[in-house]
Amino acid sequence: WILDSGATDHISISLQNFSSYKRITPISIALPNGEIVCSEYSGTVVLNNNINLQNVFYVPQFSFNLISISQLVSFKNYELNFSSHGCTIQDIQTRKKTFIAKLIGGLYILDCSLNILSSATQFANNVVNKTSLWHLRLGHP
Repeated sequence: WILDSGATDHISISLQNFSSYKRITPISIALPNGEIVCSEYSGTVVLNNNINLQNVFYVPQFSFNLISISQLVSFKNYELNFSSHGCTIQDIQTRKKTFIAKLIGGLYILDCSLNILSSATQFANNVVNKTSLWHLRLGHP
């Protein structure tokens, strides 16, 4: 999956990526090469049980799966932090980092096989959170 600041919608090239989908009135989508194609399916894609992308269009003629940055931050309460090495996607409410995208060839590519919230990371986060909580309970700023 590629994070795309220019994409107005999420796009999947495979129906196997969808947890659910439905047939829609065909809509036209412009590909980067200028070709216009139609999407006849839209649905939900869940990435590693962390990010729930809705209104993803199925476009088999496309070359890559795209995540629209504007859709992600507008509707899903995620914060993206970009650097020269990559991008982290963080849930605004829980403050947990859910994914890392690596910068490869000028593109921010999300590694869906790498779920940074491994059980060890979750355990460490819980310990830090509980420690901070007790610190505050004891009256320390």
